[in-house]
Amino acid sequence: METVDDLIKYFEEEAIKKADKGFLSERIRRFVREYYSEYHESPVVVYALFNTYKRKYGEEVKDSYFRGVIEKAWITYVDENGVQWVNLDKQKKLRLRKRKV
Repeated sequence: METVDDLIKYFEEEAIKKADKGFLSERIRRFVREYYSEYHESPVVVYALFNTYKRKYGEEVKDSYFRGVIEKAWITYVDENGVQWVNLDKQKKLRLRKRKV
């Protein structure tokens, strides 16, 4: 029979594994922050960020989901040609997610 300490240690290791992968939205926001800290470009076309993210991580992400994450986290606008731009230097205040245990 396992001890309580062994069970706690096991569940702590499992929680660390799950937390390391993170939510898709958080990975997208982290990518955009790293992009801005590396290149210091603002504004940037959202479609270009989307394709760069897909190429770098190889994850299947819907365009609408990616745009939704960007629109909630940064100030965006659409120009006269219908192209959506994002101001990477103007991040909105994010609401914290309540994590269920």
